[in-house]
Amino acid sequence: MFWRLLLVIPLPAALHASLCVGISSMFNQARLAGATYAGLYYISLFFTTAMGIINGISQEHVGRGHRGAAHAAAQVPDIVHSLFYCSVDGIQIGLAKVFLGTNGSPLFGFAGPRPPEAPNGWVFGAAYLLICGLSVFVAWSRIRAVEVVSS
Repeated sequence: MFWRLLLVIPLPAALHASLCVGISSMFNQARLAGATYAGLYYISLFFTTAMGIINGISQEHVGRGHRGAAHAAAQVPDIVHSLFYCSVDGIQIGLAKVFLGTNGSPLFGFAGPRPPEAPNGWVFGAAYLLICGLSVFVAWSRIRAVEVVSS
């Protein structure tokens, strides 16, 4: 577990760094780049939270044995459960679950709705590498070195 944890630690840093560099390379002003990254982060966080709430409500109805609970759970498609991982934080949570081998436990031991099961590691790893690689490619294609000659 210790070696897996050491492997997981740099993943969020690499994701945030590549997204920040990629987004900031598209703007001339730092404020616009920061606002764009914050908007991407918080809008996707809101989306992920909404998917987690939908997932938690359907699990709560099934877990308590409410009449019509199976019907309530059937109304939530499986894709909604997977959309929990479609945010900046969701990508980090999903990768941590894949690398650490956890599945469906509450985050940090707190009570509340349980996140969906761990996503497919190959698909999620490829998506992570694609996001990081695309962000670095955007930065590489837009940033040009300037040589400064002093006299």
